[in-house]
Amino acid sequence: MAVHEIGQYDGQHYFSMDYVAGRTLAEIVRDGPLPVTRAATCLKTIAGAVHYAHQHGIIHRDLKPANVIIDQNDQPRITDFGLAKRFYDSAFSSEHSALTISGQILGSPNYIPPEQAEPKRSALGPPSDVYALGAILYESPPGPGARRTSLRYLRGHTAAVMAVAWSLDDQWIATGSKDNSARIWDVRSGTQRLILTGHSGLIHAVAFSPDGALLATGSADGSARLWSTLSGQCLRVLTNRHGAVLSLAFSPDGHWLATGSSDGSASLRDAATGQEVHLLLGHINGVRSVAFSPEASGW
Repeated sequence: MAVHEIGQYDGQHYFSMDYVAGRTLAEIVRDGPLPVTRAATCLKTIAGAVHYAHQHGIIHRDLKPANVIIDQNDQPRITDFGLAKRFYDSAFSSEHSALTISGQILGSPNYIPPEQAEPKRSALGPPSDVYALGAILYESPPGPGARRTSLRYLRGHTAAVMAVAWSLDDQWIATGSKDNSARIWDVRSGTQRLILTGHSGLIHAVAFSPDGALLATGSADGSARLWSTLSGQCLRVLTNRHGAVLSLAFSPDGHWLATGSSDGSASLRDAATGQEVHLLLGHINGVRSVAFSPEASGW
């Protein structure tokens, strides 16, 4: 869609663009899945437009069905370049490529690639938009017998969500955010059950204990905390001498808590006391994932 004018009026920035009569792809798909041929043809046109933008050094960063209008001639039009930015072919790690136009908003979680959710988005480039195109195609023509379910939006954090965990009984979802808080939500209703505050830095990781009685949070402030999922009370603060806590995992029996740190180390702690019993060294970068074997004989 062409932009015809950009300006400022009475202190407000504005731009004018074509009016396109039609419906968004999201609205059309909500009525029912597209035939495979129509979905493929539509995506081919969208991909061609995205490729043209890439040839001119621009990535969209928020491609999704709601940002594609199907006009009265059944032609798709890409809209909403509000998160678009320039990239540089030499490698997407130019210092400019880490800047965003909006400064905070990163895109729509269901359609963004993993690298777009990273704190440093230096790897963003054309492949990031290609990932979103694949997500659009996946949603448009579900296979025989596929069942559509509506998404539920959990709203409450005031900054980007950095971590999500499900309780093993599927009753609760925990989220950790750049707003330094963690929250526990009821899966069925989507209502917010607890707000957990106390960290002084963003929360990188959240994990439920196997019995669901505890939630562990790991933060950029160099600590992990254990919370009661019943009362929301902070039961224990685990000071980490190895930098930010980037990852967390409980052992299957709930007796141990593993943490990964920004200095490349991983620790094993007694979940009841918080005491560190083992420290593993050797990584040259931060440890972003830790896990136990199913038998809890290793991690």
